[in-house]
Amino acid sequence: WHKASIIENDSLEITMVVPEQVYNPVSGSNVTNGDAVPLYSYVCDTGLWIFDRWAKITDTLFSGLYVTAKTSRLQNFNFSWFENNDCNHGSNFEISGSCQQCNSIMIDGVVRKQADNSFISVITLAAQWDGPITIPFSTGGTPVYIEWGVSSECNYCYVDPAVSPLLIDDMCSQQSIPLPLNDDSPVSKTIIVNFVGSCVSDTNYIILPSFGLWIRPVDATCWRWTSMKNGIAKICNVVYNQTYVVGTYYNGIWQEWVITITEENYYTFEIEFSQSVCSGVFGIL
Repeated sequence: WHKASIIENDSLEITMVVPEQVYNPVSGSNVTNGDAVPLYSYVCDTGLWIFDRWAKITDTLFSGLYVTAKTSRLQNFNFSWFENNDCNHGSNFEISGSCQQCNSIMIDGVVRKQADNSFISVITLAAQWDGPITIPFSTGGTPVYIEWGVSSECNYCYVDPAVSPLLIDDMCSQQSIPLPLNDDSPVSKTIIVNFVGSCVSDTNYIILPSFGLWIRPVDATCWRWTSMKNGIAKICNVVYNQTYVVGTYYNGIWQEWVITITEENYYTFEIEFSQSVCSGVFGIL
């Protein structure tokens, strides 16, 4: 697991558990207390991972190994030794199969070295699968395999067990890798959700946003990803008479709505944007 806590001076403290089987390429053995590991942060504007700082692995916080680092910003972080051979635009996954989640998928897995089964990283794909999906933050020059996750109550779409584990000799080789999907979804329906944005300063404008969207059953803890484009989200695999939580994240704000599925096929939610977003992003004064 991993967590983040806000501490003094608006800085953020990130703590992440480190499995003991993680391989340290510097020492040539599994990680141990006192090992130093680099922390990388993801820059959304460039699509690149940049070095942030060094962090030390310790066993003094809780039972087991942990790594902790302080930072001043909230974004995607990655602890990794494999920066020398990494690439940000590596091979692609060519998605196929019977998954019916409106072409939106969120699947995850664990990446390990073929040579000794040592842990490298986790991998998550959250995207539209109507085109090739680039492998995020790939490790090049190292033969690896990916153990894919299974379906859950939030995500019925999963990688065909015939290609799990999936062997890849070089994730940075620019090759197209077939990735067939299966679907365990129950008998369900598809709904259309409209998101209408507005600004308090001028209600004559209607904003139709394009954001990532998350959905889960109200009593579940896991989320399923889909997308919202020009204010419209198509959500598949929802069950009649069940209640769901729908959420989106924008401008540092998480907002969610509760929806119970009825005979209706269309639902509408409102988003009220802050004045800073209205003026700075949309030019509405």
